[in-house]
Amino acid sequence: MAAVVWSLSGLQATEHRIAQEGLYKCRNGFICRTMPDDSTTTRGEDEKAATLRPRPGISRDTAFFWEGITQGELRIQRCQSCERLFHPPVVRCPDCGIYDLGYLVSEGKGTIYSYVEPCHPKLPCFDYPYVVGLVELTEGTRLLTNIVDVAPNQVSVGMPVELVIRQTDPELALPMFRPAPGLQGRN
Repeated sequence: MAAVVWSLSGLQATEHRIAQEGLYKCRNGFICRTMPDDSTTTRGEDEKAATLRPRPGISRDTAFFWEGITQGELRIQRCQSCERLFHPPVVRCPDCGIYDLGYLVSEGKGTIYSYVEPCHPKLPCFDYPYVVGLVELTEGTRLLTNIVDVAPNQVSVGMPVELVIRQTDPELALPMFRPAPGLQGRN
């Protein structure tokens, strides 16, 4: 059985196909396990419907964020005193200690600060391939999210992106980002 192994060199990920599954020693000395090359395998529609994404933890401290998503807004928490932005939401400002927190509505634009294409272990609640990105918003804070509407090999650090809210199932909408032509990336 063939297997796929990914190695990282600087900011480049390289795919290596090897003849069999198992353990091997990487060049950096780590012991790695290969995974089956099932990139041609697809799940049936019944199996997809039976597996939902994990639910976010919604509390009184994060409710404003999720209410914003249902209204089509990306709300970022802000200290009312020093105006620092935070994500994920916090109980009190880590800079000035104030409990008086509000939010601002993000314009939903930013650049990819970092990203990864998860490949192992494969979880039934996700459609592969997919990209998880750390997006630096124009407001200055960062948000961990999915990068959509682009092939994983086309994603790059500094790529301009824009907000899109996706209904992942009947009960869950999530903020995701897609390429935004015409925006200038940050360096």
